[in-house]
Amino acid sequence: MDDYTNARTKIKCECIKNNHIFYKEPTNLKRAKGCPDCIRDEWEIRMNKKLPCVYDTHPDIAKCLKNQEDGYIYSHGSGKEFTFICPVCGNEIVATMNYATTQGLSCGVCGGGKSYPNKIMYNLLTQLGVSFIDEYSDDWTDGKYYDFYFCLGDRKYIVEMDGQFHYNDVFSSLGSQKSIDDYKDYLAKSQNICLIRIDCNYPNIKNRYDYIRTNILNSKLSEIFDLSAVNFKECDFYARMPMVKVLADFWNKNIRTLESLSELAGCNKDLASTLLKKASDFGLINESRDDVHTILCQNGYKIAKEKQISIKLTKGRPIKIIQTNEVFRSPAEAKRQYPELKSIYDNLKGTVHYAGEIDGQKICVKYISTQDYMNQSTGANSPRLCILRKEK
Repeated sequence: MDDYTNARTKIKCECIKNNHIFYKEPTNLKRAKGCPDCIRDEWEIRMNKKLPCVYDTHPDIAKCLKNQEDGYIYSHGSGKEFTFICPVCGNEIVATMNYATTQGLSCGVCGGGKSYPNKIMYNLLTQLGVSFIDEYSDDWTDGKYYDFYFCLGDRKYIVEMDGQFHYNDVFSSLGSQKSIDDYKDYLAKSQNICLIRIDCNYPNIKNRYDYIRTNILNSKLSEIFDLSAVNFKECDFYARMPMVKVLADFWNKNIRTLESLSELAGCNKDLASTLLKKASDFGLINESRDDVHTILCQNGYKIAKEKQISIKLTKGRPIKIIQTNEVFRSPAEAKRQYPELKSIYDNLKGTVHYAGEIDGQKICVKYISTQDYMNQSTGANSPRLCILRKEK
């Protein structure tokens, strides 16, 4: 309402909503959240409890407040910082109420770093038995990351859980975020990938679980999967629980290999190992830190040995000694068993008639298929096993 002087000289302004008169520096007008008198009126309404408080809209978050009275005074959209207590480890978390109610509480001690919507989708795909990759990136993504990627038959799919910063100016400008989303859509389309976006913009929604669940059921995912088989309450429980609690529950169910734990909880192996030791400190599992470390190492060693044996079974080309019907996974193994077979490779090539002699008997060998080797080497009465038993 005044003539402009400079960016730092306050100028008379009028509220277009309630005709309040106030003075602001022009440089602050663009950053202003609104009329200060309107904000003050809203604050007084909150203080008088005429607006829903945090206990009304987000009781799970309100229960974590260090000062419980704040949960009855402030609304879920407050930009003021509060101190919350992690329900698992007791660590103090400082966050604005708006962030806590929209993004959830992320504990620096026992948290896993995933957002509430992403945890929902992670558990949903796990329940469906889908083999997927989260935080997916490839050469064609141009440095961009997609929330979830999976294949069904000859079709490829990507699921993006779009939080509030895809719809509002939160972490970056809205225009910039929309440009990024459009570019990611273009990249996926160029690879003939079906991209599914789930609206997770729930800053003013009372029940975020129902909001996300409804949007998932109304999305293209319902055409791809039978979502009636999904336990959405389990998804919600998983998404609300800190990662250390999720891992502790799996551990107590006797799932005790890093491969399985990291896959079920949706974190890498190093983080799973670290959080399990913290779970021991918090008393969520019975084993001590040292016991956890020992069990994980022992199970990891067993898996490594099994993989090593599996790799050995696929290396080399199986052969059979014609005279004795013994089978070996490779010519090298046969030669280790019978050093007398000095011409085994030449015999296999057909350049000599015999591979050597065993106890005065001339021996010939031939290649066999992997399936024949597996059938004969695992048979209860196989010649190879009979010889091994006799040696033992």
